[in-house]
Amino acid sequence: MAAAGEHVSSFRIDFEDYFSAPYTTGTNMKDALNRMFHESPAIIRVLLDLRNKVVGIFGLKTEAPHSFDAYKIKSKDCFGFLEIEELSDFFAVVRGDDSHLNFRVELEIKNNQLICKTQVQFNNLFGKIYFYSILPFHKIIVPMML
Repeated sequence: MAAAGEHVSSFRIDFEDYFSAPYTTGTNMKDALNRMFHESPAIIRVLLDLRNKVVGIFGLKTEAPHSFDAYKIKSKDCFGFLEIEELSDFFAVVRGDDSHLNFRVELEIKNNQLICKTQVQFNNLFGKIYFYSILPFHKIIVPMML
């Protein structure tokens, strides 16, 4: 098993990006997950609800990932269409796999920063079309959630 922050995966990466934001010393990953999913701006919930209504027409997963207690989660727990692949005090990997694409989000608290690395694997042409159509929103939403 890889050390926190050194995640090793057989996951093919077709797209990857990084964002970071200042983060308070002493808080842990469960605090960060709780803030990201329960205290994010209302516009994010509106956009995710809109996404779920639209992609549901195409048969993609739409289970809302905002009904969980971040302080009780552990590795391999699922909430909505997301799974906590790995979780420690200062590192987490959240994954979502579907027919069109798979993604991993690595979160790390390091040097008073919350660092977010998103990795995407396209499974077909629809996955590429879908991802590049939401990419402008991704670039706004992820920093807002951090």
